Amino acid sequence: MAVALACTTREQAQAVVADEVKRIQADGHYRSAEELRLIVKANIGYLAGYYSRDEAARLLDLFETEHPFFGKIEDWPKSPEDALKMGFDYAEAMKKRRRDALVSTAAENRTV
Repeated sequence: MAVALACTTREQAQAVVADEVKRIQADGHYRSAEELRLIVKANIGYLAGYYSRDEAARLLDLFETEHPFFGKIEDWPKSPEDALKMGFDYAEAMKKRRRDALVSTAAENRTV
């Protein structure tokens, strides 16, 4: 992240992403360069969440990305309590989705 934090232009940010994609490919990962580029940018967006709102906004803008959970900076929670509530709400939605999928699978198996 230190390299990303040092960026001051979009050109530098693009170079950091390209270098990281090349490094990952050299490690033997077989995803496409485009998939890796999106993953790298999502990771930078995620890590931006650990910095001040101003620094996060700067990083998200430079790297033309957003936080994978909170989205664009203007949609970010206004307080840690709001972020925690978003996390709990998301977890509940995932539990419901999993329960619904299990019920659906069970129902399909009974009709076969």
